[in-house]
Amino acid sequence: MGILADTAGAEALRIAYVFHCLMSTESGVSKKIGTQLRAWRSLGHHVHAFQYSRDNAKSHEHEFGNDLPWKEFPYRAGYFRRVMDWRVLTDEVASWRPDIIYFRYDVFAPSLYALFRKRAVVFEINTDDSVEYSMGSRVRGIYNRFTRNQMLKTASGLVFVSNAVANRPAFQIDLPFRVIGNSVDISSIPDWNSGRGNGKEAIMIGSKECTWQGIDKLSVLAERMPDWKFHVVGCDGEGTGNLKYHGFLPRSEYEKIIFRCSVGIGSLALHRYGVDENSTLKTGEYLAYGLPVVLGYQETDFVGEYDYVCRIPNVEKNVINSFGQIREFMNQWVGRRVDRSAVAHLDVSVKEIQRVEFLQSIVKGSLS
Repeated sequence: MGILADTAGAEALRIAYVFHCLMSTESGVSKKIGTQLRAWRSLGHHVHAFQYSRDNAKSHEHEFGNDLPWKEFPYRAGYFRRVMDWRVLTDEVASWRPDIIYFRYDVFAPSLYALFRKRAVVFEINTDDSVEYSMGSRVRGIYNRFTRNQMLKTASGLVFVSNAVANRPAFQIDLPFRVIGNSVDISSIPDWNSGRGNGKEAIMIGSKECTWQGIDKLSVLAERMPDWKFHVVGCDGEGTGNLKYHGFLPRSEYEKIIFRCSVGIGSLALHRYGVDENSTLKTGEYLAYGLPVVLGYQETDFVGEYDYVCRIPNVEKNVINSFGQIREFMNQWVGRRVDRSAVAHLDVSVKEIQRVEFLQSIVKGSLS
């Protein structure tokens, strides 16, 4: 990754990364976690991942090989069994004796609460749980509502992926925090000049289950732009002559499609979730590959006007109402690429230094 092992000359930290994640081959979340761990290690810190996942989850070795210190803790069905399985994980974290715990925020568990009260811990907040959890299981939503304040009281600091989440009423608490958008390991992405030949093709990577991504709106563009071809990666669907669903593809395969495309299409329906700003993994990836983007929201790291970002209003009929703007933007970018220097601030070498410096400040504060 090319990150220098220097964070203001501070001593190396022992960082335990605790998270609940169902690993799937090349999933965005698991790639993000692996990239963060490698970055922290290259900065001279000692890292260990503690993953809580279903007992049929795929091994992280499918993602990163076995060079990262990473242990998986499968959980079983049923509340009381889950509580017991969390206890197994937290006991191992305590035995590893970290200087600080980096926790991808999840619902309350008694053993997590007990562990976090004794250790410095930073929560990574990717979403407003008070809203998201209420949209799924009713039982989980109620449980979270009555326990989340207890969980948040154990935090030493918070890292938000967007300003919108940081400003939500649910997180107006007196704690140190930083807003750090998602990073991209640009060095792992091939030189886009090797994939010339990009024409009137566009790609959208996502899932129909994530309704805020607005994959359903892509049919409007396909119908009105018959001279363009649209690719959807990550889910299946009923395509048309110029709209093709590829289902799940590993990066080595969808990369071939990206090199044929001139535009990447990001989330178009965050209004369905009541959010107008976000930092998404896929948008960063599009830009790192040199694709300009069409977005229906404000991207955290691109406030203002950029010629390679076409931002349309965050409303239900945004694609229909802004069709002329979208078409003009897409046609202007045929055969072109975004210069890599324009997205250098997204690189892991920048973002993870900021994150580790915050962790160091939290540890220093807890010792003073």
